[in-house]
Amino acid sequence: MGVTLVSNTACFASFPLTRKLYNYNKNLGGKWAQELFFLATGVILPVYGVAGLLDMVVFNSMEFWTGKPALASASAPETKVKVVAKGDVKLTQTMTRSTEGRTMILEEEVKGQFHSRTVLSQAADASVVTANITYADGRTETRTLSVNEAGKFTVTGSKQLPRTLTPAEVEALTARLSTLSAY
Repeated sequence: MGVTLVSNTACFASFPLTRKLYNYNKNLGGKWAQELFFLATGVILPVYGVAGLLDMVVFNSMEFWTGKPALASASAPETKVKVVAKGDVKLTQTMTRSTEGRTMILEEEVKGQFHSRTVLSQAADASVVTANITYADGRTETRTLSVNEAGKFTVTGSKQLPRTLTPAEVEALTARLSTLSAY
């Protein structure tokens, strides 16, 4: 009975300790250093196994019941950078996630020249995304996208009246964001 209770307390979540160990290994350098570290911590010393066990029994359960990552650090935001180039256009996407919220910066260059910079930001647990756009000629725009309780998306711009997006516009926006995430 006691074994059943202990073994069933684990909940599926983000496996934070195992991911930290994996990311540490991934940033060691060359593939040989990574492989030696993996063999040492996965086979010789069962560090990966212990990290996985702690994740399953302790940290995933904490995350499941509190709704917050167990090992998240407020001082260490997670940042990812992707660069996509097609023809004369280069798009640099920088995504940062922290306990305060999320930010995505899209910088577009055309033929090696700055074209525009869009900063999308969303506070943690907010249903509003703010976009600040700066163009090469110095023009700026601010737009917000919000979702109400009924699931309707509303766009408000600095130079336009608020309007609700049609289902087709929401689908197109979702597809575009999925395409950016896939790169």
